[in-house]
Amino acid sequence: MKKTIKEITPIKKKVENVPTKKRVAAYARVSTEQDEQLHSLQVQREYYENYIKSNPDWELVNIYYDEGITGTSLKRRKGFNQMITDALDGKIDVILVKSVSRFARNTIDALQTTRDLKLKGVPVFFEKENIDSMDPKGEFMLTLFCSFAQEESKSISDNIKWSIRNGYKHGKFTMHTEHLLGFKKTVAGKIIIDKEQAKLVKMIYKLFLEGLNNHQLQAYLENHNILTPLGSKKWTYAVINSILTNEKYCGDAILQKKFSIDVVLHTLKKNEGELPQYRIYNNHPAIIPKATWEYVQELYSIKYTNNSYPLSNKIECGLCHKFYQPRRNDRKKDYGKVLLYWVCNSRYKRKCNGILIHDEQMTEASTLAFENLYNSYKDEIINDLRLIASKTISTKTKRI
Repeated sequence: MKKTIKEITPIKKKVENVPTKKRVAAYARVSTEQDEQLHSLQVQREYYENYIKSNPDWELVNIYYDEGITGTSLKRRKGFNQMITDALDGKIDVILVKSVSRFARNTIDALQTTRDLKLKGVPVFFEKENIDSMDPKGEFMLTLFCSFAQEESKSISDNIKWSIRNGYKHGKFTMHTEHLLGFKKTVAGKIIIDKEQAKLVKMIYKLFLEGLNNHQLQAYLENHNILTPLGSKKWTYAVINSILTNEKYCGDAILQKKFSIDVVLHTLKKNEGELPQYRIYNNHPAIIPKATWEYVQELYSIKYTNNSYPLSNKIECGLCHKFYQPRRNDRKKDYGKVLLYWVCNSRYKRKCNGILIHDEQMTEASTLAFENLYNSYKDEIINDLRLIASKTISTKTKRI
């Protein structure tokens, strides 16, 4: 049979009630909350609202905006993220932006976002640079301008860092009290003590001095329905640690504890000697007397430096000879006490079948072991202590 080819003429389907107007949105952003920038934001919003409404073929969806937010990250830009979500959900046909730097100063974020929108058929028009993201040359131009914006952000960041660090040398810094339990600011910006919150800070220090460790403090605070500085019912060790070790509670302030290592990702690193630190003494009213605070630091250092518990790295597994370490079980609580148990370090790597030991059993066993050791070598221990004491007294007498 002879092969034949027949052309099929396409038949256009009639589409009824299709909206002729394009649904258009605009995005505006300012990086600080200064009055002049907020005024600029308002001007941008009014401009785009009038601009979109003046085009008979367009229908205004919304003017999305963010204020006081950096352009190098998308994480905290609620207005921007809502706009992208709406566009991907088919609620927006076109997006207008003043410039590339308003959209994103992070090249990767800008390209990924515009590509996602492009797959949905949503173009982004950058007015200042005259770039259409749907244009074949658009991505190249966008990459170019985003790179410029990113480098500009780095330059601005470096200048700001220099200014802040130079201010540190002269004791100039801004003390934030939003997440700092026990302090607040007056309308004039003066640091004062929040009396109600200060009672909680004093109670935590008192309980610690009475012998409660971090686990017991956590259980106590949660069982008494006491809220954290952020209003959460769940207390973490990090929050308790910060309260017990923060020098601000004794009226001082250490500057440059952390520093930024990436302007785009806003990654912070603990200052471990890379940059100088500055301590301002008596910077603001103290909640905890300085002598008490320093004593707490000594106790805290003994308890939690290197080893969180007195028996950490001291109990050896009889099977693999690795040390036993404490582990806590957050999922189970017994009468307000966080369950604690000891386990061989190799157990989690499935290299050892060492048994689990509950903290109460470990405490009883270690206490009994120390008592037996003391009873067996009582005389030798007492003689050694007397010898050490006599040498210490003799040394101090000679110095005097």
